[in-house]
Amino acid sequence: MAGYVWVCHSCKAVNSPGDGACRNCGFPAVATGGEIEEAVTGVRQLPALSRKELQQQRRAEFSALPVWKKPFAYFLRMVQFVGSTIIGLGIFSLSLQQVIFGLALAFVAEVFFQILNGNPSPRRCRLTAPPLAADNPPPLQERERWFARLRRRRKLP
Repeated sequence: MAGYVWVCHSCKAVNSPGDGACRNCGFPAVATGGEIEEAVTGVRQLPALSRKELQQQRRAEFSALPVWKKPFAYFLRMVQFVGSTIIGLGIFSLSLQQVIFGLALAFVAEVFFQILNGNPSPRRCRLTAPPLAADNPPPLQERERWFARLRRRRKLP
């Protein structure tokens, strides 16, 4: 709770010192940088995966591929490894050209792997409307807050 007059990061409304959340849109007075960025841009950043979670995700991606795609997937992973090796060699030999070539090789291999896998970029997703259940609709106030934020982001009337 802020002990001073503060401005909401989401709707830019002025709030009194004792308020724990914005009176206009309900955005909290104390928020993390990620929450503020999400409120301002409308793009939700997913938390970074740990090394173990990333390895499990890669194994699941490989096991979900059809048999005829697996050789291509393993080839693309090998190309990524070669690209990272070239990056390391470029760093140690102080060759910018090698580093850029290794980055390009690794990046292109990842893009082709995502195309082969059929996934768009999984790290970013647009903020979408909350699902409405016919038997349990959200409170009208919450829905109005959500649409007010959407209008501000998209500059709608």
